[in-house]
Amino acid sequence: MLLSILPLMLEGNVLELGCLLWRNSFVLIQKQTVTNSQEEFIFVIHSKQSKGWMSIGIFSKPNKFEDSTTIVGYLPNNFLQLTNHTTEVKQKTIFGATFQNQLFNQIDGTFTFAFKMNSTDLEGKNYIAFSQNIYEAPTETNGTISIPKHYSFSNFRYFEFNTTNIYIPFCRFGLGIPGRIGSFHWTSVSIVCCFYIFIGYLCLMYKDKQPFKSRFVGPWIALGSVYFNVCIEHYYAIVPIEKSRDLYCILSGFFAFAPLQTG
Repeated sequence: MLLSILPLMLEGNVLELGCLLWRNSFVLIQKQTVTNSQEEFIFVIHSKQSKGWMSIGIFSKPNKFEDSTTIVGYLPNNFLQLTNHTTEVKQKTIFGATFQNQLFNQIDGTFTFAFKMNSTDLEGKNYIAFSQNIYEAPTETNGTISIPKHYSFSNFRYFEFNTTNIYIPFCRFGLGIPGRIGSFHWTSVSIVCCFYIFIGYLCLMYKDKQPFKSRFVGPWIALGSVYFNVCIEHYYAIVPIEKSRDLYCILSGFFAFAPLQTG
């Protein structure tokens, strides 16, 4: 679903710079040449969460917050720009900020937001860090915005904006979200697996009667395949994409798609 939002952000010559993964979130960074003397950087942040807030901070040095720039995004379509980690910038220097594909993200339990920054705002800043709260969103009282404390803060990642790094294409594959509703949560997995076990019990009871008798082991292969598929797809729901991405091709190709096709 991320692929469908990118054309909305891109104009002119665009260069893919890189993709930084963190837990169940990532930032896709692109450079857009506007004129010979002006460049813009596009940030697309995608996170597996349905509420709370997500932020990306840009720093000159690790743990140096004084001159840092932090962009906080939270639903339905809100953005905050902070400096020194906590001070709100009233005149934002980011632009083109928007949430994308909110309907599809709501179905998937994710959200995606994007914004642009001029290259002059990033000079001397080559460290990126994520922070996140998946439970509480910022609130506003009498014109004062209160941001709930983050539950997670990433390590500082070095990223060179002026050179082309090795592009990690996993940003193009989303966040490894289970493809079946029955695999999203352990409760749905339990219900689906119990249903398959019940079907297996019926197959066992009527194995000597038609049409099961003439199908030999076919029903057992089909039932076992879809059962196995649900369990494997649930792996992506419980293991962060930062860890599971190394096994994505193997798990999806051989243990998720293949059993489903067999079933």
